Amino acid sequence: MFTDVVGFSALSQQNEALALELLDEHFHLLRPLIPREKVFEWLGKAYEERDGWMRIVTEFPLFDEIRQEPEYIDLLKKVGLSD
Repeated sequence: MFTDVVGFSALSQQNEALALELLDEHFHLLRPLIPREKVFEWLGKAYEERDGWMRIVTEFPLFDEIRQEPEYIDLLKKVGLSD
């Protein structure tokens, strides 16, 4: 399993389906460890720091349960990933 953008990018170039499968597994393992109230705090910080992961935030299964939240929708608009 990879723990960084470089590892994910490298694996994606070799085998995108496997990279996405591992990403999904990674987030299913982490989800129980992440307090829900911290999610928006961390997303906001990632946005402020212009973290590269923000470009693919819409693909993370980790955020499935908050996709309808106003804070999430507003963040997507800031990043330019929503109308």
